[in-house]
Amino acid sequence: MTNKIRQEINKKIEESRNKLVELVEDLGFSHPSVIVASQLLDELLNELKRLDSINSKHLRVEERPGFYVVIIDHGDISYTLSQWGTLDQAINSAKQVSDMSNRPKLHVYLRGKKIW
Repeated sequence: MTNKIRQEINKKIEESRNKLVELVEDLGFSHPSVIVASQLLDELLNELKRLDSINSKHLRVEERPGFYVVIIDHGDISYTLSQWGTLDQAINSAKQVSDMSNRPKLHVYLRGKKIW
């Protein structure tokens, strides 16, 4: 599963890069559409970096007003990995991240209880 997700992210990165190059050629570096496309590429690169740096003890799913987040705890630091509209989406995302871990599966917690 790790390779499949990595491949999907890499495909999105390549598509985003190509789109950014086209926009720069057509509109110039300072056009708002170019800035948005650049920020999207940055987010995809950050997502890939987060996946590559997973070496934590556990993941958490937390409810926020109107959405859910998947958080990875790494020592004393916590990182928000993703945001979802439903609890099921957030739990499934956390399970996928757990499966991608380079170590044994990471435990996933919801409201302080281990759910995976």
